[in-house]
Amino acid sequence: MIHPQLDRSTISALFASGAIVLVAAACSNSDEATLGPELQSIVPTGASMVTVGPFEVCKEYRNTVGPPVTIDYTVDYELNQGNNFSGSVDLADGECYTVHVYDDANSNVGLEEQTVTVTEQVPAGFNASYQISENVRGDITVGSETPGNSASGIMLGNPDNGFKVVFYNDADPILVNGRMTGGGRQVTIGNVRVTRGLTLHCDNLLSNNLEINWTGGNKWHIDKESLTSIECIDDPAFDETPPRAPFNTFIAQATGSLNGVAGSIIRFKFIDDGEPGSTDEAYIQIWTPLDNPDSDTPVLAVGGVLTRGNLQAHFDQPHK
Repeated sequence: MIHPQLDRSTISALFASGAIVLVAAACSNSDEATLGPELQSIVPTGASMVTVGPFEVCKEYRNTVGPPVTIDYTVDYELNQGNNFSGSVDLADGECYTVHVYDDANSNVGLEEQTVTVTEQVPAGFNASYQISENVRGDITVGSETPGNSASGIMLGNPDNGFKVVFYNDADPILVNGRMTGGGRQVTIGNVRVTRGLTLHCDNLLSNNLEINWTGGNKWHIDKESLTSIECIDDPAFDETPPRAPFNTFIAQATGSLNGVAGSIIRFKFIDDGEPGSTDEAYIQIWTPLDNPDSDTPVLAVGGVLTRGNLQAHFDQPHK
C-alpha cells in the first residue's frame, strides 16, 4: 500500500503551495469502602457527580459502497455483575446507535465502572479500523485511528465520560484481473504529459509501461517491472463505465529513471471516471534519484482533471 496514500485531501494539504495543486451518574455520600481502587482514586467522598453522555457506535465506509454490518456489544458492571447484558445491532453506512447510557439506578453504589465493548462483524472483502471520541458532547478525539474491529470504553460516574466509536471499512485492494491504459491522444495534466503507451496491471505479473514528460525537457520512464506497491479500488465517487471494469482507481508506487538516471521513485493515482475522459483525474509525484519520498520534496507534484486524453480501466486479459 502506498504510504501516504494519494487521496485528494492529503495532496491538497501537502502541495497547495506548489505550482499546481496535487491534487456518568448523580450520587452523594458514597461508601468509599465499597468502590474499586480505580474509583477510590478519582471520586472524593461525598462528591456530587454529573451523568455521563451515551456510548455510541457508528459505521462508515470510505473507498467503496458496502452492506450493512452487525455490531455486537456487551456491557459489564464492575460490582453488580447481575446487570451485565449483551446484544447486537445492524448499521448501514452513516448510521449510529446508542449502546449504553451510564446506569446509576441499577449500579451497586452509583459509581461503579461500566465497561462497554463493541465488536464489528467485518464483511468479506473489507478490512476494519476504528476511532474513539471521548466526551460525546465535545467529540474530543482520543488517540488515533486503530486497526481492528473491537473497541472498549469504561464509563464512570463523572462528566468526562461518554464515548463515540466509529468503525471504518475499506475494500480490500483488487490484486487480479484489472489493468489501466491511457488512450486518445497523449494524456495531459497542465503542462505534464503521460505518453499514450500507458499500461498498468493490478496484479503486477506483466511488464508495465509509463512515461512522464514535463517542461524543461524532463522525462521519467518506468522500470518494466518496478511497481513496488499497488491498490486497484472501486471508488464509489467515480464511475468507469462504459465499459464495466472491476475497479476505477489505480494507486501505486514505482521506480524508474529520471532524465536517464536510475533510482527515481514515483507515486501516482489514476482515476477512470467514464467516457470521454473529460472528468478523469491523475495525480503524480516524482522524486530525484535516491531521494526519500517520505521526507524529501518531490521534483514534480501535479494533479487534477485531465486537460486532454482518456484513462481506461479494464478487466485484464488472460495471462499466458
